[in-house]
Amino acid sequence: MPEAKTYREKIYAKYATVQVPGWLHPSQENDRINQGAITRRLQGWLPQDTGASCLDLGCGAGNLLLVLKTLGFDNLIGIDLGPEQIAIARARGVTAIQANVLEYLKTSDQSFDLILAFDIIEHFAKDEVL
Repeated sequence: MPEAKTYREKIYAKYATVQVPGWLHPSQENDRINQGAITRRLQGWLPQDTGASCLDLGCGAGNLLLVLKTLGFDNLIGIDLGPEQIAIARARGVTAIQANVLEYLKTSDQSFDLILAFDIIEHFAKDEVL
């Protein structure tokens, strides 16, 4: 008998379709506005070395990774649970892995110079955050 899907797997299976349909139909204007906002948000927080290893937890469609790429960073990985988000991020040319971020962090032996986790904490249960 197949294993029952968790509530997260059910929610994130179609997260872009249901929650952020704009990710499925990107526009240059929206990308420009979004990239400007992200660049301002990151100002003063980024490593000087553009070879720094960067991890984006809950990367979604890869918007933050794209900004880092335009700023010259090239050692980038995004992690997201949703298959739609991963497909979109990969189609946009960023390295994205479909995984539960907590499991990824527990099992990965890679070290990172910068770990970003915007808009993710609200997706966890209280005991997971603690």
